Amino acid sequence: MDRKFRSKSIAFKLSIAFVVLLVLQSVLLVSFMVAGGVMEQAEANQYRIFAEKVKGRRNNLENQMKNVWTNFSHHTDTISRYFDSPDGLEYRGQPDRLLEALAPEVLDALYDTKTTGVFLILPDEGETDGSLTALYFRNNNPDRNSSQNE
Repeated sequence: MDRKFRSKSIAFKLSIAFVVLLVLQSVLLVSFMVAGGVMEQAEANQYRIFAEKVKGRRNNLENQMKNVWTNFSHHTDTISRYFDSPDGLEYRGQPDRLLEALAPEVLDALYDTKTTGVFLILPDEGETDGSLTALYFRNNNPDRNSSQNE
């Protein structure tokens, strides 16, 4: 019973030698990578790439804010005409009709600016408690630019 579960075959001895060489090569490779500064360089590259992605997203948001979100003077002029022109006087005292008339223009502004929501607040149409008649238009997917929601 002195015999243990050890094999004396050549295949077993070769496989043990290959496993030992594999472990030795792995240890050498990892130690060369650590000693050569590869790990530090990889970490620095990771932070640099992340910073570039953040900078790209920042530039994209700035461009959208400058070119898309603030470029709706056409819509505000059209909506203001309802309150300043004689045509808008026919809606005085009828906020529901005015909201229905303005809704297409507000929706166009919502789609053009690619925002998630727009408030339309009617001046001088409020009750005596200081509240104003308003309507909120919501767009859950501002990237879809179609007014037919296709």
